[in-house]
Amino acid sequence: DSASTYEMEVGETVNYAQLQMEAATKLVQISMQTELEWVDMEKKVSSLEDKARKADALEKSVKGAGAVQRRLMPKAAPKVPGAQLHFLYRPAEHVSGDFFEFVSFPDGRTGFLIGDLAGHGVEAGILMGIAKKSLSEHLEKCGEVFEALRRANDDLCKNLDHETFLTAC
Repeated sequence: DSASTYEMEVGETVNYAQLQMEAATKLVQISMQTELEWVDMEKKVSSLEDKARKADALEKSVKGAGAVQRRLMPKAAPKVPGAQLHFLYRPAEHVSGDFFEFVSFPDGRTGFLIGDLAGHGVEAGILMGIAKKSLSEHLEKCGEVFEALRRANDDLCKNLDHETFLTAC
């Protein structure tokens, strides 16, 4: 059939129907590969979007924890005759293990409690809240600094992993 074949100069016969079939097959293969790549790309984009949403939620949560931690700190220094007290609290990260507190003793004295729990971040912030509360309560109840530190140490040892430590004065 002269319409479907063509004899080339060197004597080779080309079948256009066969060429069209091969081209169509190749296009289908390329199309299928492209479709698979597209589906794979959509999955990857979806996964990245999910990770971005989770990262945003985590960042919002950490900022919220930082706001709670700042609310745990004194709003203003107490009035102490003969002294001017000022402070600035600026954690290294949104949440930290640093804390301070003004303590009113039963006999009318005012104490300043400052502490630093080893580490940064949410874990240090959680333990800081426990440490600050324990130290403040023991200081207010017994009024004796060393005894309050000993009692708070007993409380904290129940919650720490023996690798984390707290410095307070």
